[in-house]
Amino acid sequence: MAQWLLTYAPVLALCISVLALIGSSLSLGWNIYRDVVLKPRLKVAFGIKSILTEDEEHRLSEAGPPLLQLEATNHGPGDVVCSGAVAKTHSFFRSLFAKFPYGFILPDRGHPLSSRLPCRIAVGDKVSIIFPYNEGCLLAKVPKRIGINDSFGRTHWAPCREVKRAHRQYRKDFGRSVLPQPNGLS
Repeated sequence: MAQWLLTYAPVLALCISVLALIGSSLSLGWNIYRDVVLKPRLKVAFGIKSILTEDEEHRLSEAGPPLLQLEATNHGPGDVVCSGAVAKTHSFFRSLFAKFPYGFILPDRGHPLSSRLPCRIAVGDKVSIIFPYNEGCLLAKVPKRIGINDSFGRTHWAPCREVKRAHRQYRKDFGRSVLPQPNGLS
């Protein structure tokens, strides 16, 4: 037994060293991925909402006019700071030649349910941004996409079907798709 151990000891030491090198490489790779690549993900929702209240007979009724709501939920890992709401006003090909294909959207700061931006969101928390819903609202400009910018410089977009559904409702409620331009151009 002693002779066998002396004969294969260098090979056994080499195998253990290779396994240790593989384990430490995997650990280093995971740490780099976790700290550099893996950033928080936001799930964004957009739509026309109403605030409901309950009366004395336990029936629900609308309290005030409808409003536009942009919500983002942090799915982790880690906290994220939402810095602003943005809208993309042109399609991909038109945005290549457009002067300003994206625009910041100013929320209704007077609304008590609207979160103030910039806003830090912990994992599992939600931010809700409220916009007025009237003839001159952001849907009058027919945005292609609506989303939220985060502290990592990424834009998290609401699903296109939710933006289209809100715009269809806007056309039903107000009867037109684009506001006339002030200089008469459309």
